[in-house]
Amino acid sequence: MLQCLLLLCLSMTAPLFANEVASNEQSVTLLAQGEEFQIIHRPAMAAEHRGAVILIPSLHDPYGNRQGFARLRLALSEQGYSSYLVVNTRMEQKEIEPLGTVESTRKIPEQETLPKNQSPAHGNKPTYVPPYQQAITEKALNTHRRLLEARLEATFAHAQASGRPISLIAVGQNAGLLSEFLSDYPDMQLQAFISIGAYLSDPQRHQHIGANLSVLATAVLDVHNPGQHPWALAQRAQRQQWAQKNHKLDYRQIWFSADLIDAQQTERLSREIDGFLRRLF
Repeated sequence: MLQCLLLLCLSMTAPLFANEVASNEQSVTLLAQGEEFQIIHRPAMAAEHRGAVILIPSLHDPYGNRQGFARLRLALSEQGYSSYLVVNTRMEQKEIEPLGTVESTRKIPEQETLPKNQSPAHGNKPTYVPPYQQAITEKALNTHRRLLEARLEATFAHAQASGRPISLIAVGQNAGLLSEFLSDYPDMQLQAFISIGAYLSDPQRHQHIGANLSVLATAVLDVHNPGQHPWALAQRAQRQQWAQKNHKLDYRQIWFSADLIDAQQTERLSREIDGFLRRLF
């Protein structure tokens, strides 16, 4: 009975320490756009160091706890990958509109396409976001993209010291923004881009994600699960069509039947990533 109570107490207190750096991890301070930011480095713990992975959580999940990043980093470490978690900071409050200012929260049904004459949001016009998040203006979205790019470049430069191939894992709207950035062919030699539920709250920009992923110079692993933004789920078939149209043979799409925070799903994701990266050699 006492053992059961102890296990229950540990399970209740575990989330409180989810953001703490483990004993075999190192917190590193880097500089991007004149501002300091934190990354958490976990070394590879296998006999063969297979590569490095940069992880960028979703916009409202600084440490990636909702995507099981703590377990994922541990699993990848055991498989021979060092990891660099970019700790997200929330946007400045002045760049976020109050709740209830979104003009339209209409969801895009499966296979529906946006009208050609629909104009994108401009300036400070709030863009679409799910009801549990605050509305983000397009101006704030672009500002965040520039900061995201600078942090990715700084982390990439730091990870190059390992001398191993570097892959990128990004989630949600950050994955959508980085798909725009990487489609412009930046001077960044990534081994692979693992996109988890990529979407953009601007409907016009969101509909181009499939095309963006299909022209990336790097290999793409497109991950989907039921807990993602409905726009990302509705675009699954379109992204496969774009990959076929542009003959992107190193594009692969996988489906998970449960949220990635589930331990079994996180373990499967680590195996899928390892298998995908091994086939690139």
